[in-house]
Amino acid sequence: MCGIAGIVDFSENSLNEKIVLSMSKAMISRGPDSSGYKKFKNAILAHRRLSVVDLSENAKQPMYDRENDNTIVFNGEIYNHKSIRYDLIKRGFKYKSKSDTESILFGYKNYGSKIASKIRGMWAFAIWDNAASTLFLSRDRFGEKPLYYCLEGKRLAFASSLSALAPALNNKNINPDAVLDLLSYEYIPTRHSIYKNVKKLPAGCNLTFNKKGLLVDEYFNLDYREKIKVSENDALVEIDRLVNQSVKEQLVADVPVGVFLSGGVDSGLISAVASKYKENLTAITMTVPHSTERDESVNAREIARKNNINLIEVPLNQDCIKNLPKLLMNMEPFGDSSLIPLSEISKKAKEIMTVVLTGDGGDEGFGGYGQPSIGFDAMNIRGSYNNFFLKMLAPFYNFFSHQRIHPVYKYLRLYSSKSMLAATNGIEGFIKSKSAMSKDVGNLIFGPVLNISKQESHSNHLLELLKKDNYSNSHDALFKIGIKSRLVDDFLYKVDSASMNYSLETRSPLLDYRILSFAASLPQRLIIPDSTDKFLLKKVAAFYNPKKIVYSPKKGFSIPVENYFTKGWKTLLIEMITNGISAQLGLLEPKGVVAYMDKHGLRQSQRIDRQLFTILSLEIWLRVFHQRSEDPEELGEKVLYYSKK
Repeated sequence: MCGIAGIVDFSENSLNEKIVLSMSKAMISRGPDSSGYKKFKNAILAHRRLSVVDLSENAKQPMYDRENDNTIVFNGEIYNHKSIRYDLIKRGFKYKSKSDTESILFGYKNYGSKIASKIRGMWAFAIWDNAASTLFLSRDRFGEKPLYYCLEGKRLAFASSLSALAPALNNKNINPDAVLDLLSYEYIPTRHSIYKNVKKLPAGCNLTFNKKGLLVDEYFNLDYREKIKVSENDALVEIDRLVNQSVKEQLVADVPVGVFLSGGVDSGLISAVASKYKENLTAITMTVPHSTERDESVNAREIARKNNINLIEVPLNQDCIKNLPKLLMNMEPFGDSSLIPLSEISKKAKEIMTVVLTGDGGDEGFGGYGQPSIGFDAMNIRGSYNNFFLKMLAPFYNFFSHQRIHPVYKYLRLYSSKSMLAATNGIEGFIKSKSAMSKDVGNLIFGPVLNISKQESHSNHLLELLKKDNYSNSHDALFKIGIKSRLVDDFLYKVDSASMNYSLETRSPLLDYRILSFAASLPQRLIIPDSTDKFLLKKVAAFYNPKKIVYSPKKGFSIPVENYFTKGWKTLLIEMITNGISAQLGLLEPKGVVAYMDKHGLRQSQRIDRQLFTILSLEIWLRVFHQRSEDPEELGEKVLYYSKK
């Protein structure tokens, strides 16, 4: 796990090494072990290294072939690099290291852009083909590793993080559409960046840039259309085999490896399987002593005892918000509050290990969060109700699904936002309801810039994904949307940002594309029979862990933000938003935000407290990243002070 950056310029301007060195310096937490850069006539590539596989000098980057034709900078891990190495050695390639980087470098020389389809793992890499004066960028299938870029004329800059790309940006104009998306979903989807001129390479895509221009090409797209005939037992056996194979591969490293254990189905399964192949395995979990609803430590302890795993517990309370400014100084504004506990357990994990395995991908791949089952239930409703009756109910459910403020509508909105809404208004109606940014909220909190920019486009992000593949089956469509949206832009971005802030590599065995491709090929009767969440994965997990844990309600690494905003965080947000930078830039209206917060006091709405945290996160980001007007350490102390008032 590392950090990459670079600039390719085909104009007459000379390349500025100082800019690239500044980009590299901004990624030091991603690669604290060493750094390097290589300059060509039209390109400079830079690399920060976190040594995980082959700790020798032979594996340093930028790495180039003997002919000096191709040079690579690479962030990630390739789990099948040994088989690729074996094939390339037979073809005459001579290796100087034991690293996976060299297999990508030689693989590109032999296979060209097809190398992305041959490797298995997580990655963001750049290869400069000096003979052809061409830059080749690639991002892994599900977006575990981020990759930002900016094209200005004949000059392209790229980096592993927005903070690393920032020194190469000629302007940093806030993108109002990105802010709308942030307030709607708590994250900024791939289609936007917080800055207008910055883009993200989509997951499963390659990018080629040369004098002819820039081309983005998709090399992988998970397909749910082709279903196989298989029994439940055979499906369970295959999932178990694939999970074991993936975990075993991802335990390989030349540094200490452990696991994140939340106490849930996915991390519990990964931990149990990992303990089969690694003795004295250490797991990191968190506790929330003052919130039994969020605390999974009891389950984590039982899983650890059953599988002879050493368990380290990290207790958290509302003081953990102190570290939020330091996190946001290296990333885009972000509204998922579980970023904070993830950063705390990452900090603790780094004291004893360099690599951790996580349970990410289990929900999206096997039907968690109740999302795909909504499509299943909607089909059943349409089959059992009169069509005319459903059409009569459609306006009613559509209206209540978009209510966010009036307390009387609370329960009606929650009910109408699920299967009945999908049945009456179609899957598009349900998808639109997932946005937290309704007209009544916007009218209350938007400043003049967002008022000018506001359109329904911020809810179209998910509709675009739906229409791209034109699924006729709504539950398959919801599977695909989950993979292409929240997984990559929220969950994986959060894990990468939190862990790499402490130079910790995370690996996600359940995101092995063989596992998700197999799950996508399973018929509905197996993957979500009777709308049961994660039916197959839970059955596999029950091979390893107690059923009472496997089938207990999901919690995950989270903190009770809804309670914190009735205490000190309310004072904190009022202090931050009043005459804040978001108001100065015309993004938010402080009085409206305070009024919106009062609505939270009327009812403990999770949708509202999530938006309040998102607003707080945006305001902090504007200070520590965008304007650099406040020191993150000092702002952290200020945030802590006000959060306790």
